[in-house]
Amino acid sequence: MELRRYRSNSVEEAFLRARAELGPGTILLGARRVHRTAWLPWVGGREVEVTAAVDGALSAIRRQVPKNQTDISELRDAATEELVARLKAVGFDEALAHELVTGIPPKLRRGARLEMIRQVLTERVAPLVQPATDEDTGVASQVTLADESAVHVFIGPPGVGKTTTIAKIAARERARGGTRFGLIAADGHRVGAVEQLRLYADVIRSPFAAVRSIAGLERVLALRAQPVLVDTAGRTPDDRAFLELLACLAERNDVKTYLVVDAGQAAQQVRRTFEHYRDANPDRVILTKLDQINSLAPLFEVVRQADVPVSHFGTGQRVPDDLVLATASALAGAVLGEKLQPAA
Repeated sequence: MELRRYRSNSVEEAFLRARAELGPGTILLGARRVHRTAWLPWVGGREVEVTAAVDGALSAIRRQVPKNQTDISELRDAATEELVARLKAVGFDEALAHELVTGIPPKLRRGARLEMIRQVLTERVAPLVQPATDEDTGVASQVTLADESAVHVFIGPPGVGKTTTIAKIAARERARGGTRFGLIAADGHRVGAVEQLRLYADVIRSPFAAVRSIAGLERVLALRAQPVLVDTAGRTPDDRAFLELLACLAERNDVKTYLVVDAGQAAQQVRRTFEHYRDANPDRVILTKLDQINSLAPLFEVVRQADVPVSHFGTGQRVPDDLVLATASALAGAVLGEKLQPAA
């Protein structure tokens, strides 16, 4: 049986074209993103190409599916195939796409809208976010960060946005009349970062200290009168200064550690970041630079396997605007490619 291929802006549109031509028994065999044909006005863009055929001789036509196409022949019905293809087209891996689709009752899969997928995904991601949120009102709680006894330490590779994230958190709380955090730059050698954090502290009138040694950090922490946010250098986990910092913090029972991760990196690099900082035992992860990606779908499995709750999303450089507290709904939205908005 001859295979037919159809191109359009989305899987749905391409599949509708296939069904209109081949009839109601049309089976979706595969989907992939391809460059637009040269005669289209959007040269250099991408579109979706689906491979379809009429149901009835699947065993014969499966051998004809090119190896560079997505093989989803084990799926049982066209509705399931269509949903899986839609998810894979936006960045989901096959295992996650199957998991989400099978979470939708079979009778509801045909013609299922995005909201149905979103509902299933929200349920799946609930264990991956910090529990300090109120899903009923949509207002994120600051219970974790407002702990009066807490020392909040931000770690991660260079350039992931630790300093900016700290400024956002502190400024957001001051703007809403909440906790007044003290800000500490734990590496006085990073002159630019220290001055940046000092400037933010001056603007929001928060106590500020820059320390150059572990002994200096211990003195500042001993004298603090409020919860503090500690900015650290972007050192590798096996760096001597970083190991000394971890040893110092391990002696305290009031420390919460946040691993800041650049969500714009490839999944393999993000996985390595989690592995490298595993010995630091982070309590939370903060995903930054969501404004630079289309979707968190490629990183979803990495975050799930890391088993560290997500506490915040960084969605840009603006302080304090581009910060979103993590909820199951927000994480599901980010995975589906929605633009996140901070709670009012």
